[in-house]
Amino acid sequence: MIGLSLLAALLIPPSAFGRAPGDGADVGDLVRQGDSYFRTGRYREALAVYEKARSLDPLDVGLLLLTARGRRALYDPSSTDPSNVRLSKKAIEDYEAYLAKVPDDKMAFQALAGAWVEAGQEDAAIRYLRERHAGRPSDVETIELLAGFTEKKGDYEESEALLRKRIALEPSNPEAYYRFGVSAYTRSANSSELQMGPGKRRKVIDDGVAQLDRAITLRPDYFEAMLYQGKLSREYLKVEPDAAKQARLKAKAEEWQKRALETRRRITAKAGQPE
Repeated sequence: MIGLSLLAALLIPPSAFGRAPGDGADVGDLVRQGDSYFRTGRYREALAVYEKARSLDPLDVGLLLLTARGRRALYDPSSTDPSNVRLSKKAIEDYEAYLAKVPDDKMAFQALAGAWVEAGQEDAAIRYLRERHAGRPSDVETIELLAGFTEKKGDYEESEALLRKRIALEPSNPEAYYRFGVSAYTRSANSSELQMGPGKRRKVIDDGVAQLDRAITLRPDYFEAMLYQGKLSREYLKVEPDAAKQARLKAKAEEWQKRALETRRRITAKAGQPE
């Protein structure tokens, strides 16, 4: 019965849903009513109806997703009121409980990631993602999210290892190499001289440039990767004392930027879109 309620309004006639013994409420009708409330922004009413549906059919895992969605919609990231904080906490718990039963639901997984970000729960996210990664070591989305959260926390070594693993899993995917290059730029740009010596910085930049080169080889019109090649060229200025070499690096950065913009214009013109 997993997820049955989620599709009831569109795919299942009311007669397909049973009624709880001694209760006149119909779970399918409640879901449809809750969805109607949700679409019109009446999130509190929607959550109340979804919760009632769950009380009638606690085995329907799909209802967890609906209550999670309702709580997340009600949560206000700017408020520290205890009742508001509990909304976020319970939404995250519902998402996690749902994903424990339906681990391949990508939309629910992304929603859970969004709930973590909104609540500022990066540590909780990292703990959950590490556990998920241990059980699903080849799941690229888990790797990507965990790499992002660890990078945000400044754990660049773990993030880099994860991004290298993604490349190994997706050797033909230019986005895997691009993501590594972006991370290399972020790492260099956000690290002071005390945090990163010149030798280490040069290696980080070299690795980023190499991976972006691979991304562009796989996708010759990858203008985003070209832009980051320009950004990394400028990062070399932090470790290059020679004025002549600095001038060449600046010129190279400008060339990459020009190439990226020209490529973007060509793509948008071909697609008939405004720049």
